[in-house]
Amino acid sequence: MIKWVQTYRLPVIPLVCLCTVLFACQSGHCVPCDTAPPAKSEASACPPVPEIASLDDLDTATRARFRSELEREIRHEMMAQWRQEFNREIEASAEALFQKPAKADSPVQHAQLMERDADGIKVLRIVLASNVIRRLPVDERDRFSVTDASVFCYAEVSVPREEERNLTFRFTHSTGLSQSYQLPVNQSPAWRTWSKLNLTKSMTGSWTCEIFNEDQVLLASHAFVVEE
Repeated sequence: MIKWVQTYRLPVIPLVCLCTVLFACQSGHCVPCDTAPPAKSEASACPPVPEIASLDDLDTATRARFRSELEREIRHEMMAQWRQEFNREIEASAEALFQKPAKADSPVQHAQLMERDADGIKVLRIVLASNVIRRLPVDERDRFSVTDASVFCYAEVSVPREEERNLTFRFTHSTGLSQSYQLPVNQSPAWRTWSKLNLTKSMTGSWTCEIFNEDQVLLASHAFVVEE
């Protein structure tokens, strides 16, 4: 064969390729030219993403990390909500603190103290308060609200004689409605006594607390306002 190639001067490389193809066909290893290339195996394709139905489908480390991130987000949202509520409460308190008091129907007069009566009794002090604790007035003021429930008229009275006397505390509304209470006083340079007016929703408006002796002589008075 080599001699035949040399005689006819045929190229060696194409002839070797041709012989290789013929040998493959005779041995049964020939692949047709129109055969499609083999498809990629399923192992070489991308694996499907697993579906996660609950935290139990995750491994321990991933589950712990996911739970930690979730708790951190919940704490952040709760802190933001608490901060907003706290700021609203601070703003409301500041507005209530610096809010100007509402104007009353009529100006509130200061306390008026009269001279001693014929028996020498004199009111040294008269104040209005929301309560009396241990014989002392608490939260002194001249404007009250129905929510305060009551108004206390507190007085210190000088009584020179030993005989017991009765004083009348009279609460009078601007409409003329009044409530009176008699209280005893004894000899003392500053006898402490007080009377209470219970408030209801229908008792808003201007009031006056007056103190009279047994002869209905005015000894002291103090005006106040009850608001809603």
